[in-house]
Amino acid sequence: MFYGGLGVPESLSKLQRRYDDREFDVTDRSLHLVIETEDKIIGQMSLNNDENLPSRAATFGILIGAGYLGQGYGAEASGLLLNYAFAVLGYHKVNLDLFEYNVRARAMYEKLGFVHEGRRRENHWSRGRFWDDILMGITAEEWWAKHGLPPQPEIGRERG
Repeated sequence: MFYGGLGVPESLSKLQRRYDDREFDVTDRSLHLVIETEDKIIGQMSLNNDENLPSRAATFGILIGAGYLGQGYGAEASGLLLNYAFAVLGYHKVNLDLFEYNVRARAMYEKLGFVHEGRRRENHWSRGRFWDDILMGITAEEWWAKHGLPPQPEIGRERG
């Protein structure tokens, strides 16, 4: 897996520091981040805009290790990255795909505010059968309506 790179934070804590300090690169088109707890990597997530820069739309993905599911890590990490995507990078929309059988992930995405937009029927072979891919998305307006507007930068803030 790829973690980091030119202009790309290596962890969520580094992304949070960049966000808090207003030090970010608005040309980031592909973020690959590790998710850590207690200095242990427990997952990864990505935000990619490889083909749709003028439309300000990106594709989101996240993976949390099995031993850490259901503990809120995915929702917390997703929230931080979505705040960054909409407030800093200026995305209008974030999309994702998930496998039909991933009920836990779908519930998390719906709780975050993602909307079901469609499906690719019988597009994924797993567990002895074909499954649909579920397509979901959320716009910046939907995100801010559900989660509140981000804090405004302080004018004349001294850094040290």
